[in-house]
Amino acid sequence: MDRQLTVYNLGARKIAVFGLGQIGCTPAEIKRFGTNGKPCIEWINDAVKLFNDELTSLVDDLNSDYLDARFTFINLTSISAPQGDVPLPNAPCCQAPVVLVELVKE
Repeated sequence: MDRQLTVYNLGARKIAVFGLGQIGCTPAEIKRFGTNGKPCIEWINDAVKLFNDELTSLVDDLNSDYLDARFTFINLTSISAPQGDVPLPNAPCCQAPVVLVELVKE
């Protein structure tokens, strides 16, 4: 929160604080940990929920402590949640090339 308070000290009075999205549904995490047949990695998303819950509480405290400012929590988890029959994009659209870099010792 230091950055939010820094911008407050510089005069900002409307500050957005972004929570985490569903990291357990990202292709990188799915590839790394697997999903056991589920669309996402639940234990990662459970940790994201705990983090966001604590962050929401912190934003509420900031609004109580700084009455002349408005801190707004942006819930990325609800924004990125599946809508109706549209599945979560948890698979990459294409393969990225692998670039190998050789370190040269001098």
